[in-house]
Amino acid sequence: MKLFKPYLLVGILAILLISGCQALNVNSESKEDVFDYQGALIGDNSSVLAIIHLLSHSESFKELHLQTKEEPFGMTLTYEGFNDSEYKETAVYNGVILFATVENAKWVAFEFEDQEYKITRDQASKLGNLENLGSEEEAKQLIEKSKTEVLLDR
Repeated sequence: MKLFKPYLLVGILAILLISGCQALNVNSESKEDVFDYQGALIGDNSSVLAIIHLLSHSESFKELHLQTKEEPFGMTLTYEGFNDSEYKETAVYNGVILFATVENAKWVAFEFEDQEYKITRDQASKLGNLENLGSEEEAKQLIEKSKTEVLLDR
């Protein structure tokens, strides 16, 4: 019995190691798409956070506040630690994607270290029909055709 225990332990460790590596391979091959969450609602914290973690500069995202107690529903995203020359582009791009994926969001505010922007669904809708966007590439094309300055409130 004493000789059997080390072999059992080694066998279990080998199985765990092999199955762990297979799980890593599966996850690295399948890339999650932000538009997989299209139709999410602002009250679904898990979906909203999953969307945010797939957006531009997600590594600098620090905090989310949801306004769900009364309409209009909205959210405030706080970012830290990236170049201030990218604030406007990040706010516009991430705002458009959030409006395209979160059905009942009426406004999105972005708080950067020294700057704040707010975009409403009505402002973003001036770019085109956000509900019909189906990919990040379509969102980029829609944004590039517009003047992003018109969208931003400070």
